[in-house]
Amino acid sequence: MKVENLNDLVDFLNGIKHHINCNIVPTSKCDCGLTSAKLLATTHALEAVFKQPTTLDGYQEAASRTAPMALTQEMRLATFAMGLAGEAGEVVDLLKKHLGHGHPLDTEKLCKELGDVLWYVAALAGFFELKLSEVAQANVEKLKARYPAGFSPEASQQRDKVQS
Repeated sequence: MKVENLNDLVDFLNGIKHHINCNIVPTSKCDCGLTSAKLLATTHALEAVFKQPTTLDGYQEAASRTAPMALTQEMRLATFAMGLAGEAGEVVDLLKKHLGHGHPLDTEKLCKELGDVLWYVAALAGFFELKLSEVAQANVEKLKARYPAGFSPEASQQRDKVQS
């Protein structure tokens, strides 16, 4: 079974719940026809779902469940924008302490803070009805146009001269 969005996953999990409630054992069969062998296959499919890499759009959809929808549009936009700036500041502060103060870099905390940055990026994109995959693709296309041979300091300096 392929799960492409949260609704598919919810339906899939509800199906699993139903069959667990039927108390299927190796020699039994559910009234819907599910056997223990099929339940085992379904369980393996569920394991595969959770091992699938998260897509940008899948992440955005999952993250949107925790967005503060009770706020006005204006306050949601302000919250998302200020939250992004605040979380980016926390990433910068971790790196400042590491590079400037000699602290060991706590990559676990860095990962969590980058996740918070990603949450706010996803929330802002969603606010403007943009998919994260579209934002990512547009950025890749912009970078390809800007640096067709790949990034180099020379290409960056030439770009700055052309834009001036």
